[in-house]
Amino acid sequence: MDDPEHARLRRTENPWSSVKRADSQRSASETIVDGRIDGMLAGPKPVNLFQEFALAVSMLVICELLSVPSADQGFCQRNSGIPIDRNATPEQKLAATQELAAYLDGLLGDKLANSGDDLLSGLAKRVLAGELTREDAAYMGVQVARAGHETIANMIALCTLALLQHLDQIAILRETDDPAVISRAVEEMLRYLTIVQSGRAQVALEDIEIDGQVIRAGDGVILPAEMADRDPAVVPDPDRPDIRRDARGHVAFALGPHQRAGQNLAAWSCTWSTAPCAGASPPCAWPPGWTRSHSRTTRASTACTNCRSPGETADRRGYVKSLRRILMKVTIDTDKCISSGQCVLSAPEVFDQRDDDGIAVLLNPAPPADAEADVRQAAALCPALAIVVEG
Repeated sequence: MDDPEHARLRRTENPWSSVKRADSQRSASETIVDGRIDGMLAGPKPVNLFQEFALAVSMLVICELLSVPSADQGFCQRNSGIPIDRNATPEQKLAATQELAAYLDGLLGDKLANSGDDLLSGLAKRVLAGELTREDAAYMGVQVARAGHETIANMIALCTLALLQHLDQIAILRETDDPAVISRAVEEMLRYLTIVQSGRAQVALEDIEIDGQVIRAGDGVILPAEMADRDPAVVPDPDRPDIRRDARGHVAFALGPHQRAGQNLAAWSCTWSTAPCAGASPPCAWPPGWTRSHSRTTRASTACTNCRSPGETADRRGYVKSLRRILMKVTIDTDKCISSGQCVLSAPEVFDQRDDDGIAVLLNPAPPADAEADVRQAAALCPALAIVVEG
């Protein structure tokens, strides 16, 4: 599906996939993570991390987003898992999808009569406003349940495994009390693992030349993100995880207008889960000095305000900063914006997202010089290239 139909449907989901919305689910998600950890610590050993933690956490987070009653969460977990089970037959996959769609359609009907603050309620309001059909809304709920379930579960499990295979990286997590390190670790694991490895089948709309190779209009191409995220021309020593590197430019969630809408929730769910899992030593004992508070994450942004070239005076430095502030101008092409939230994560003092559709907004079109590096990083990370920095 391409624009304008894709953009229309995507913007109905944007308010529930924004950075602000993902952050609002932090408390509930941390409660889910802590509850599963308590269950594993109290239960028999050893524990199947994938079954007892990764799958459970991912489904509970999605059910929280969709406001699925606790009594029905087992049903949703079973039926969202069958379509991605390689051992399931095509008939079983189809039946599971239809059952899940029928269930979510019924839940959507309840939201049409009595809406709340969850994703399905938001979709119900769009149906009532004539912006969506009920069938489209139910299908979008199915996509959220399936895609979120698979991505989050696999990421939690494989991230923990990868860290356990590289004990030097776990040592970094254990030796710091800076929660921003956890966020950086998750971004690096997203790059290193690139969970979705099925390739992106695309069709070229016009002739394009890449590295001497001409792709003709109408040609089919497959874009393997896992190869892009291991490109040594972009990432030094790409086959080795390094949680100290800035890996926010990865393409684990694709790139451009089709970048996955739920990337913020997926990444933050992994952030809430990775610290306690990777930090635990068999048999799930907490390392010395660690507490559950390590599962909480905040973004730490630092700027060097005291650096100067040899011989540069404070007055001159202040003048240069003032001049650069005047010259630097930031604009957002809202028609291009796909509400990924990368700008908010990079420069929260300059960017925000609208509550109704998640579209980026400028808090300050002429940001201070100290924010310049963050603003330029936001422009570079914007998957839709919607941010323009002049000066």
